[in-house]
Amino acid sequence: MHKLFGGLILLLIGLLPLQGQNFEGVIKMEQEGEAGMRYQLNWYIKKDQIAFEVQTKSDPNSLKMRFVPQPQKNNMLMVIQSEEGQSKKEISSRDIQADLGLSNAVIKSEKVRKSVEFGQLYTLNIETDKFNTEVELVKEIDVDLKKYAAYLKNDYGIQALIQTGAKGFPLNSTTYDKYGKLISKTKVLSIVRQKVDDKYFQ
Repeated sequence: MHKLFGGLILLLIGLLPLQGQNFEGVIKMEQEGEAGMRYQLNWYIKKDQIAFEVQTKSDPNSLKMRFVPQPQKNNMLMVIQSEEGQSKKEISSRDIQADLGLSNAVIKSEKVRKSVEFGQLYTLNIETDKFNTEVELVKEIDVDLKKYAAYLKNDYGIQALIQTGAKGFPLNSTTYDKYGKLISKTKVLSIVRQKVDDKYFQ
């Protein structure tokens, strides 16, 4: 459930242009996995807090899971919402496994394009002996992702940003294995600058 990133198409419904520092708002994405399973992924960003919520897109009655990195406690809060109610569990950062194999990755900064909504968008290409990822990022969403590296170990886009030292937030990315088979694809559905309730981080 931690491999939730990849994609190519921007369908933006932002209320305000993304400009300046200290972005606060909600980013909605759709993720497709290897077996064609699709998920709705919502990111909640508020100052130095982030959370992401995942639900199977094809089933509105499926479990909704929210993950809240808690660096001050060295754990990840997992909130599960089901028909039976809500439950919470804390996962130690030591128990979040990584299997991306990025130690020998070749990471290149490639295309730069202008966007009315974001200004400049930057594309990174990450290559290893197992996969190839292209991730598009926007610098105006200024989350300190290094702070959350231990909690997002299987996120291709975020790990690429952390390892290159690039600033910004991954919007769309696509990852294929070395044989060209799709591993993960994510597209942005909407980005809205708004006040985010503290309940999403609890």
